Amino acid sequence: MKFFNMTALAAAVAASALAMQPVLAEETAPAPTEVSVPGHAFSADRAQLEAQREQRRVEMAQRREAMKARMEQERAAARESMEAEHAAFAKVMEAERNAFAPVNYTGDAADWQTQQIESRKAVQEAYAEMYRLQAERFERDQRAMAEAMGVDYDTLREQQKAAWEQHQAAMQKFIEEQRKAATGS
Repeated sequence: MKFFNMTALAAAVAASALAMQPVLAEETAPAPTEVSVPGHAFSADRAQLEAQREQRRVEMAQRREAMKARMEQERAAARESMEAEHAAFAKVMEAERNAFAPVNYTGDAADWQTQQIESRKAVQEAYAEMYRLQAERFERDQRAMAEAMGVDYDTLREQQKAAWEQHQAAMQKFIEEQRKAATGS
């Protein structure tokens, strides 16, 4: 019984070895244009492959340099943006400090009221500038993310607006239905 199992195993191994012969021959055969000289092997295919590899290396290096330059520009823009935001925040703090500082005022009430109105206006303008800068940074970041994902930002933004309006309409409808149900109309 064991003899037959061993024979079957040997036959299977021999069959798989015979089946692998063309593959092994292909893997070990010299390239079609290769000149086999003892101690030296030259191939036009190999030279072409080396040239292609070198070209790819050069292209990758150029891409890397372009990416580094772009990233440096983005970092510089982000740095400038953050500095502008910090400056705007400092203006907000200064305006807040001026608006709510204790005042030892000896003039008439109308002048004091005008001063208070102007200081509150300065606070509002400072906040508006800070929020504008934050919105610009947010949009720039969103555009960069959309570009990285290969999506058109403006199209994506329109889709988001449409989805938001649809959501608002659905919420309004739900609220109206709840009101009707509560009032029994």
